[in-house]
Amino acid sequence: MWIIIVGYVIGSLLGGRLYGIWSGQHLATTGSGNTGARNALRMGGKRAFLFVYGFDVLKTVLVLSMSGPYFLRPGSP
Repeated sequence: MWIIIVGYVIGSLLGGRLYGIWSGQHLATTGSGNTGARNALRMGGKRAFLFVYGFDVLKTVLVLSMSGPYFLRPGSP
C-alpha cells in the first residue's frame, strides 16, 4: 500500500513546475499553458526541454524500480 502513496506523491511533482521555480518562467502561464516538455522547448529552448523531460523520465524510472517486486510476477511478459 505504501508504494501507491509514494508513487502518487512522486508523480505529483511536475518537471515543468520545478523548471518554472528555477528559471522564473512559469510554463503554466506562457505558451500553450501546458507544463510539459514540448511547451518547455517552445518557451525555454533545449535546456528547458531536457530538464523537464529528464525529470519526468527519472521519476518514472524511480517509481517503477521501487514498485517492481509488487507488480511484476515471475513468468509475466
